Amino acid sequence: GYTTLAALTFRSTFRAGASLYGVSDLASLASDTHKFESRYLDSLVGRLPEAEAVYRERSPIHFVDRLSCPIVFFHGTEDKVVPPDQAERMYQAVKEKGLPTALVLFKGEQHGFRQTDSIRRALDGELFFFNSVLGLEASMPPDLDEIIIDNLDPLDPKEIRSYVVIDGMELEIGRDTGKIRQVGYVDPGNAAYFPEERPDRPSGSQYDP
Repeated sequence: GYTTLAALTFRSTFRAGASLYGVSDLASLASDTHKFESRYLDSLVGRLPEAEAVYRERSPIHFVDRLSCPIVFFHGTEDKVVPPDQAERMYQAVKEKGLPTALVLFKGEQHGFRQTDSIRRALDGELFFFNSVLGLEASMPPDLDEIIIDNLDPLDPKEIRSYVVIDGMELEIGRDTGKIRQVGYVDPGNAAYFPEERPDRPSGSQYDP
């Protein structure tokens, strides 16, 4: 989740993304997460308040002005590790900026979806979102709550030349075609981006952004 938000906010490599229970505000995470995780960021970022500036610099919520592509958020309502307001605030900021975005809350789910049905529904939701923003054929899965995409303005697949594997979705987008297929569940922490000149690179977390 955080990797997706940071990659989309601080880089221009990707043209769309999906954040699953991601962190958008590091300082807020440090104060709102449960006690067991409350010191988790000390060794990764630094101690507060001394490292307050670093926390801000690395928090996507403060740099939405740099974001320029569609993004969908999936989050559990009972997430005690990364509270759902991390997704809600980022979603609202992206929506107000006018970018295509959607927020899907999973009632009763925790951090790192545990229920098989939730994992499947999230994958179906990603497929629907990516199809929609890419201007491809998109039909709402019958057992998925309606996903409302704000500011929808489909991208032109002819303008995108990349190959992406993220969270079980394989996006192969060329000058004249756009293809998306579900390849099965991939750990949310793993993603791979392959520029057009290296289409033969194998997928795997070693190529994470």
